[in-house]
Amino acid sequence: MRRASGLKRLYDSVRWRILTRRFILARDPLCQIAVICGGQSPSVDIDHVILAELHIEQHDGDVSFFYDPANLRGACHADHAHKTALERRGLWKEEAVAAAVSKGTTE
Repeated sequence: MRRASGLKRLYDSVRWRILTRRFILARDPLCQIAVICGGQSPSVDIDHVILAELHIEQHDGDVSFFYDPANLRGACHADHAHKTALERRGLWKEEAVAAAVSKGTTE
């Protein structure tokens, strides 16, 4: 996964690797993206609902928002990789996916 150099240090931090990951995985034991797995797979990855760069920018550059649990969720690897690939191409629409998941009409 490619990360902006400034974010790499945040992903490599003890706060992320130990504290934040453990908290989110304990809070969300099953995948919260649920597009591919239907929410039945264990969470192994942590997803920034809003891209970390944008979430930090929305909070006046305060990097502590990188760790904001309100913007984080557990995800299975397949769903997280799928979302990341779509985000990179500008094709991920969080609201549309959430509506489809709640109606049970995901791909």
